[in-house]
Amino acid sequence: MGAGGEFTESTIRQLWMEDATKVSANPKVKYIDSRHLYINHMDPLESVVSIFKGKIANLDKGNDAALGGTLCVWPDRRVNKPEDVFMQTSVYPAVLAFAERSWRGGGQPDWLTYVGLDGSKEVNVFKEFEHRLIKHKNRYFSKMPFPYQPQAHLKWKFYGPFSNQGDLTKQFYPEETNDIDTSKAALTAFGGTFILRHWWGPLVKGLLEKPEENTTWYATTKIWSDKDQLQNFWIGFNNISRSYASDSPNEGTWDNRKSQVLVNGKLIPPPQWKQAGAKGNLELPLIDEGYEYREPTKVHLKKAGIPS
Repeated sequence: MGAGGEFTESTIRQLWMEDATKVSANPKVKYIDSRHLYINHMDPLESVVSIFKGKIANLDKGNDAALGGTLCVWPDRRVNKPEDVFMQTSVYPAVLAFAERSWRGGGQPDWLTYVGLDGSKEVNVFKEFEHRLIKHKNRYFSKMPFPYQPQAHLKWKFYGPFSNQGDLTKQFYPEETNDIDTSKAALTAFGGTFILRHWWGPLVKGLLEKPEENTTWYATTKIWSDKDQLQNFWIGFNNISRSYASDSPNEGTWDNRKSQVLVNGKLIPPPQWKQAGAKGNLELPLIDEGYEYREPTKVHLKKAGIPS
């Protein structure tokens, strides 16, 4: 609940930490839910998924006590200009997802961060919503900051865990071959953002049910290109929340976990960070640390060939 104090039953509570069931035990106490609705903590693609799939107040519909929810934009970290809030926090896409979930009711318990596992019904449910979301983007938000791209069709295979004994530079099978055996994938999932282990775990579940320390994971996907071309990509690791004094990535790295991305076997270099290695400071605005508000990474794609 909100910050401490002795409140009467007539006081409407805002839930931002405690589980809704602790308040709903007293039917006379009215409340508004915001526990998993602080979008400054979320990656843009994650925010739309989490809000659309979530369950407000852990209920299928409101009642006399559960009055609804509130979507929170709370960038504790200073911004250079007000417009940055809308790019760094994906406000408009999240608002549409929140409106949809509020209108529909229902949803799934917990904080869910990816579209869904291969074969799950929830993938098709999200695809249907995303189709309408993109229509709204093109029709009503074409001149507004709307950092969202379709992700429900993106299929990724994950390989791991590989024990690295704390050495993040170690290489394993998927990195040492040009012909990965897809039958060895530990799981297959859809989405554009995947959080293997959430920084609020185990309260918030990531993709991995039981993430292990000192392990390496690989994710692979296939991209079709009709021609040789340079294509813009959103690429990022460890998207920085706007409520913490997080350090900027060091020069020559994607993040502090030695993460890498390869396309056709070629390493894609990280951005040339504008404030590389800067120590986190709530008064130091983020400039290009998130993929959604920096120049896209340009990647060379080969023309796809059809095998005979």
